[in-house]
Amino acid sequence: LSLSLLSPVPNGILNGLQRYTTLTVISFISALIKLGLGVLFVVMGYGVFGAVIGLTLAQLIGLCLPFLFLLALFSVKKEAVSKMDLFHYTLPVFLVLTLMHLFVNVDVLFVKHYFSAEEAGNYVAASMIGKAILFSTSALLMTMFPKVSFSHEQLRDSSKILKATLFYTLIIVGTAVILYFAIPTFLSKMLFGGSYAIAPYLGMFGLAIGLFSVSNVFVTYQLALNQTQFVYLLIPLLFLEVIGFLLFHSTLLEMIQVVLVVNVFIFAYLSFISRKAFNVNVL
Repeated sequence: LSLSLLSPVPNGILNGLQRYTTLTVISFISALIKLGLGVLFVVMGYGVFGAVIGLTLAQLIGLCLPFLFLLALFSVKKEAVSKMDLFHYTLPVFLVLTLMHLFVNVDVLFVKHYFSAEEAGNYVAASMIGKAILFSTSALLMTMFPKVSFSHEQLRDSSKILKATLFYTLIIVGTAVILYFAIPTFLSKMLFGGSYAIAPYLGMFGLAIGLFSVSNVFVTYQLALNQTQFVYLLIPLLFLEVIGFLLFHSTLLEMIQVVLVVNVFIFAYLSFISRKAFNVNVL
């Protein structure tokens, strides 16, 4: 676990340098090493303990691999970095990441409180399928952030990068939402079998998470521009979501409707603060 917490550091540097091919190669090699060492120790007779040791060693190797591609950085002339500037940026970033995580996960806590175990299981299953949209679009954000940040530092227009990211995000979101509304029964049975009655919830869940995925693009764009003031106005929206769950929890569909309504507000707010990228001015 400790090693997995460290791995984003070198990988984040490579991502910031836009070394996407290198990251892909490292991920592929790391996966092969994990598989190879895990199988090797099990075959040698160490059983589950051997598999854990193999995965740990593979994680360590995977942590060291990126540094082989970053050795040149250690010979570059160092520049002074203001620790206060770093803190002033890191704090709101941590806050917004926490808020965005809560927006799409706090509903599960309320569902487990208000509903039976069977109904809560159905909700969690539907939530997992809905969040597939969010996971599918996350790779676009990893690519967008360093490109926008670099353009901003070079005093170049980055709105085209935002528009391109939104275009591909909307293709993924639109396709998924259409499928969730069109063939929910097929998707639920294919992914979870016939044990979960989640087909009635997939369409609306997909729409809610789809909106959130688009909002996530705006969040990443603002952070790449070093804009963090917008973060604090997201806090009332989280309280609005909690209040919505406290007031409307008669059915699972009501819970999803609360998520959808709050995500509409989040989308409206974040698109408003990003309006300059689309040359939209409000008097």
